[in-house]
Amino acid sequence: MKKKKAFFIIGVLAIFLIVVVVIVTALKADMAPAVNATLEPSQTVAFSQTESMQNITTTAANDTTQEITTEEIITANSTQQTSSDEDILMLVNYKNTVSKDYIPKLKKLSNGMQIDSRVYDDLNDMLNDAKAAGYNPVISSAYRSYSYQQKLYDRKIEQYIGYGYSRKEAEKRAGEWVAKPGTSEHQTGLAVDLTSKENQNLDDSQLNSKCQQWYMANCWKYGFILRYPSDKKDITKINSEPWHYRYVGKKAAKEIFEKGVCLEEYLGQA
Repeated sequence: MKKKKAFFIIGVLAIFLIVVVVIVTALKADMAPAVNATLEPSQTVAFSQTESMQNITTTAANDTTQEITTEEIITANSTQQTSSDEDILMLVNYKNTVSKDYIPKLKKLSNGMQIDSRVYDDLNDMLNDAKAAGYNPVISSAYRSYSYQQKLYDRKIEQYIGYGYSRKEAEKRAGEWVAKPGTSEHQTGLAVDLTSKENQNLDDSQLNSKCQQWYMANCWKYGFILRYPSDKKDITKINSEPWHYRYVGKKAAKEIFEKGVCLEEYLGQA
């Protein structure tokens, strides 16, 4: 009887010791530094850049706006260039198209978007001055490739077809809001859509935005013009877009602003 009792006690102690060992082992594992938990600085930066570009791709596909950090200097990333200084005033509209092979010398913004490299300095100055004036500028869209413009246009057509319009009527209506591929200024890298952190909606509510009003009053000082004013729709064939700005250089921008004309009128092609 005593032997059974002794074996029982030994068995209980053995189980207790095993439990203690398991618990201690688990605690040591939790306290030990994880292998590869911390990347080297260069690895961390590389990962962050990759992750950022993945987010940018997703954002562009959803037409979501992104804020630009104007203080960050960005290097040019395009080795191809078919643009020249003379084409700063190039007219792109429903009658004057840009080739799908047209490739401006692009400079990447800190939010991943791109613009014609000749625009960068003046755009940077304008956004910094807007910030200094107390606003929170945002670039909603910049350069678009021909293929991406095609996707936007097709998406708008399908939207109208979903509303019950015929394809022909849907194409007509879509063209009033999204330029057909080849007719979009965004393909030149000379156009940007500007909003603010407080209001990033691309609609008429921009007219009531204090930041947008600042752009309208001051953009010409930096070489930009409001490309599609509400009173010029009969000429541009594009609905009012109080967020769409086109770079034409400071001299032309000043003259266009003072005369109150659109680009077609300025170039004598109204």
